[in-house]
Amino acid sequence: MTALRILLAQAKGGSYRFSPPLGLGYLASVLERQGHEIKILDCNLHKDYKKQIVDFQPDVVGLSVFCYNYHASKELSHFTRERLPNCKIISGGPQVTVRPFDMFADDMSDFIIRGEGEYVLKTLIETIQERNDRLEIKSVGYAREGRVHLNEMAQPINDLDSIPFPAVHLFDLKAYSASPQGFVTKRRPFFPMFTSRGCPYSCTFCTIHIFWGRKWRARSATNVVDEIEFLHYQHGVNEIHFQDDNFTLSRQRVLQICREIITRGLEIVWKCPQGVKVDTLDTQLLGLMADSGCYALSLGIESGNQQILDRLNKRLSLEEVARVVRWAKNVGIHTEGFFMLGNPGETRATILQTIKFSKEVDLDAAVFSVLTPFEGTPVFDEYKMKGYLPDLDYLKNWDASEVVINLPGLSSRELETLRRKAHFEFYFRPKIIWRTMTLVRNVYSLRSMIDAVQFIFKGGA
Repeated sequence: MTALRILLAQAKGGSYRFSPPLGLGYLASVLERQGHEIKILDCNLHKDYKKQIVDFQPDVVGLSVFCYNYHASKELSHFTRERLPNCKIISGGPQVTVRPFDMFADDMSDFIIRGEGEYVLKTLIETIQERNDRLEIKSVGYAREGRVHLNEMAQPINDLDSIPFPAVHLFDLKAYSASPQGFVTKRRPFFPMFTSRGCPYSCTFCTIHIFWGRKWRARSATNVVDEIEFLHYQHGVNEIHFQDDNFTLSRQRVLQICREIITRGLEIVWKCPQGVKVDTLDTQLLGLMADSGCYALSLGIESGNQQILDRLNKRLSLEEVARVVRWAKNVGIHTEGFFMLGNPGETRATILQTIKFSKEVDLDAAVFSVLTPFEGTPVFDEYKMKGYLPDLDYLKNWDASEVVINLPGLSSRELETLRRKAHFEFYFRPKIIWRTMTLVRNVYSLRSMIDAVQFIFKGGA
């Protein structure tokens, strides 16, 4: 079969934090093994992205669609249809999985893929090559004669070691921000990694299980460190950002990863900017993590009120948070806390408790966001039923700075005011100003810090 020219694109999103779109890297590596010519286009980095699409003349465009780049993805899709009418458009990503019918109602896609895409896309591309109209591929959706067909979901990929490493050579690592998440990176260039998928927990606000499933699946420690070695020696990567939602779920696996990094003498540093579950950490584990190069952890705390944590089904105590922050600081690991305002049962008093707790627990950094209920979660169902969501179409036009909820006694405007108050009170303290300034090591980290501060105080998270 004739090889295809396939463009994998991520439309512009509303954040200063740009990191290589790892999902597209995985898709590219699978398709390159099939002999196709692949180009990855991150529209956040290129003002001439439309010209690049036309110049490449793709047979297929694959779009990675999130709620925060939905409208930009729609514009990109329509532009492609207009300029390249014979090009097939395939959409995937979290927004597609949660709201698949939108892709056809807005004429954005010829095909969609729900959930994990690596091997589904490979099979779909083979079907397109063969010009086969029989579309019985699991996880694929398509429209025929005005009717949308959604095939049943494929089983999750259990053997994550079988997925080839991302196509790093298709990314310009120097073009990315010095700090995609958090204030700074220690070394450049950095590269993100996923080492596990899925989540067995049931936090009422979280959508992880919708895309990745509830079964936690993990790559082996050897496979993870093999990729670190590959990134370091073949591509000059000096820092790893683990993007897992549950990197530390298996204590034994993390211990093995750390020991393997040390045994192989890999001179890299790493952090977990996506947020780790606090109660999976202990003193021995944190110590070995630090010894292997870990210098920063983001902690999913969410609230400084225990009753609200219980309503969110976090299975976390505030005492555990305080202990883990203390342990991390003892081994030199920078700690950042993630907090949400506007949770079920929230009042102005509980938000003030959260602000107070964030300062008392002695975190090095904190990010305060206002809860955005996502479709498919218990919080979304509750807030929709109670009328706390004035505009149910916000998930097609959302960015990180937008407050979409109105609670009894807490309007969207007041929630925004309290978010700003939280950031101001946390950061405008002498010890935090000093700690933050000590992280500035070069012009890249200074620029990144300025971007981060502007974004946070604008209202982003």
